[in-house]
Amino acid sequence: MIVKLELKDRIILLQNMPEQRDADVVETMMLLSISDAEKQEFGYKVENNRIRWDDAVNMKRGFILSLDQQLVSYSIINKMKKMD
Repeated sequence: MIVKLELKDRIILLQNMPEQRDADVVETMMLLSISDAEKQEFGYKVENNRIRWDDAVNMKRGFILSLDQQLVSYSIINKMKKMD
């Protein structure tokens, strides 16, 4: 399945990955990681422990997620919803 994610969504998912990392979690992290080229393109920088980027740049990217990678992502989203 192709999933389109904004930079913000990728950062949130990566920051909330489980500490116990099986192969599916590691593969998902590698897939969603932000490359140095993307950081430059997005104007990505960390200042005072805050991540900033240029909002004028189109940051939506399509990712092909396996069923297991989708489950990892949905698990994180559901965990975050329960915390609200």
